[in-house]
Amino acid sequence: MGNTLSGNSVLLFGGQKDIAPHPVVQLGIDSTGQAKPIAVDAIGRPSAALTQSSTPPSSFVIRTATGTVFTLAAGERGFIQNLDTDTLFVKLGEDAAADSLSSILAACPVQDDGKGGYTPINNWIGPVSVFPSTGAARYLAWKI
Repeated sequence: MGNTLSGNSVLLFGGQKDIAPHPVVQLGIDSTGQAKPIAVDAIGRPSAALTQSSTPPSSFVIRTATGTVFTLAAGERGFIQNLDTDTLFVKLGEDAAADSLSSILAACPVQDDGKGGYTPINNWIGPVSVFPSTGAARYLAWKI
């Protein structure tokens, strides 16, 4: 005795019941700290097709300034990699500090060796800032 399900159905103790598909929603956070829904399919992929960008990233230079690194608009993505031998604090928002941060990027064993912590920044609209744990910051940051 076999049971075959079709379409959007579930098997309930020997009976079949059709169910309507329900969209799955993930939450992103905007620059004000408010949760914003992002429609995704049943396995977590964004519903809107992701497109590749042929626009070069905003910068390839090593940066040392603290404070706001860039501001992301809807649909933009950012990336920050620590190049220093001390950790780097990153904040989704303005004014990153030791007591106001979103993540900490690991230090490089040797300055500029490319082994420091990094973070891609997706699903965020607003400023992104950095602050060094000690001394001066040294990092690569860009957005597309």
